[in-house]
Amino acid sequence: MLVIATAYEFLSLFTFVLGISIAVLAALRLWAQASLLRNLAEHLYIAFLALTVSLWSFLPILSNDRVIHPQWQWLLLLAMVLSISWYTIYVCNRIIPLLAKYRHVLWAGVLLLLIPFVGLLVTAGGDPVWTLTASLVVGLIWGVDAFLMITAAYRLKDKLYILAAGFMVSLAISYAGGLWLTSSYLHLITLGSLLCYVIIVSLAALDNAYLRSMHYMNQKVEEVRQELAAQTENIEDVVISLARTIDAKDKYTEGHTERVSQYAVFLGERLGLSDRSLETLRIGALIHDLGKIGIDLNILNKPGKLTEEEFAQIQLHPALGQQICSPLKALQEVGDIIRHHHEKLDGSGYPDGLQGDQISLNARIVAIADIFDALTTERSYRAALSVDEALDIMREEAAQGKLDSSILYEFEALLLDLGVTS
Repeated sequence: MLVIATAYEFLSLFTFVLGISIAVLAALRLWAQASLLRNLAEHLYIAFLALTVSLWSFLPILSNDRVIHPQWQWLLLLAMVLSISWYTIYVCNRIIPLLAKYRHVLWAGVLLLLIPFVGLLVTAGGDPVWTLTASLVVGLIWGVDAFLMITAAYRLKDKLYILAAGFMVSLAISYAGGLWLTSSYLHLITLGSLLCYVIIVSLAALDNAYLRSMHYMNQKVEEVRQELAAQTENIEDVVISLARTIDAKDKYTEGHTERVSQYAVFLGERLGLSDRSLETLRIGALIHDLGKIGIDLNILNKPGKLTEEEFAQIQLHPALGQQICSPLKALQEVGDIIRHHHEKLDGSGYPDGLQGDQISLNARIVAIADIFDALTTERSYRAALSVDEALDIMREEAAQGKLDSSILYEFEALLLDLGVTS
């Protein structure tokens, strides 16, 4: 029995120190990081719960009688019952309204507990009838706490709350039985269950603080991502609208950019490009002629052959288009398509005279789609060519080393699949 008594006093002291430490840490966390915590209420409950548990657990060390509590011990027990029940209701509030009626039962039990406690206060904690009645009510209340906790734990899929509910069941049984029976083992189980319960709910509070903070951060990140996406979309819409405005000013080229974009994306899919590359193709093809906004419309719409000076002006539009897009981060990836869609593999293109692999795959794809649509649509300086005539011209350019023959081959297969050729 001496060993059990010593173990009980050691466990009481340990619970007291741990409870005070948890209460102080929770209070410091509230004071230092209140604006960052997403579960302020839970930290308040944990601080109050740990404080009441630590004070109650230390009382047996100061008292020679661990069966019938003196008057002041019953007051601390009442405070501990309230703190545990408040925390249980806090957890249950996360699954409103499933446990509303049971919470009302719990509060009713806590109010009924006041009756035997008043009797104990009047009799200075020495009346065995009030002692047994209060013990029974405390055990029942903790039993309801355990039921609510385990129900909430399964609803929330939280293993820590399941463990806490298990120790609450042990606490309810051992406490009620320990006050009816004079077994030191039951008192030891009571204190041990209470210690484990406090540790587990403290861990749950820290876990919830982390999860809620991460959820809050993820929400903020998603909000920023959506804002950036909206800004990017707005920028793209403005630039594409400008390109379409240029397209619409010439009845011969109206709809040209949309068709080139569609051809380019279909061709990119056949070549196995990634979704990101396909999106770059789509945007780049839509605005590949954006630089024409800086070219005189009289030159763009001239019905006859262009002079050398006029053609030199036309050759400026790829570089102008890239310059327009270069300050916009959202459109920097498509700058290569805009600048190089008139380059040729043999170096005879413009504006930079690139050769071979110096021209990106995206620019080569758009170049083929652009040439095909330009040849097969009516222009101010000539009538539209047939599909076969256009392909003959493009095959000849590929044979001369101007166009990528492998991409042209895939493009012809695409036209066949689309029913454009037979």
